[in-house]
Amino acid sequence: MNLQRILSEIVVKSFPELKYIKIEIDFNNVLEEDDAYFIYGTFSKNEFFIDLDKSLKIVKKEIIVGGIVHELCHIVWELNIPEFKSKDLKFYKIIPKYRQRDEKYTDLETILRGYGSELFSLMDYYQRYPTRGYKKGTYSGLTVDDLKKINFQGARK
Repeated sequence: MNLQRILSEIVVKSFPELKYIKIEIDFNNVLEEDDAYFIYGTFSKNEFFIDLDKSLKIVKKEIIVGGIVHELCHIVWELNIPEFKSKDLKFYKIIPKYRQRDEKYTDLETILRGYGSELFSLMDYYQRYPTRGYKKGTYSGLTVDDLKKINFQGARK
């Protein structure tokens, strides 16, 4: 699976504001290091990375796309409000309600950008294969049940 090609296609189609932002993407040992399947981070003001856990090499493309778009929405948020970046990360880590708001906002932005079906596949995957940090019922963002309630096109009943 060519992650750079997938990322480029998503940026061209749905994230024109990221066209000139450098984003590296690769499979790494994310589960071991961060107890997550996807993470993003920054090298500098306009240089970011998205890491996917190596275990995702065998999943359907729609799960990969859902995770990449979710992380891109985090990056857009960070670029739009850079002065809050350090405070945002601190609040995210220590205030559960802040993390919940941030993740739900990011999930809703993923849907608004046209990737609701892919987000549904990703959340379904998280439910079936939870990490220690995302045990069933502890994910801070939208759940599969939330997505069904929103009833966007693509959510399976």
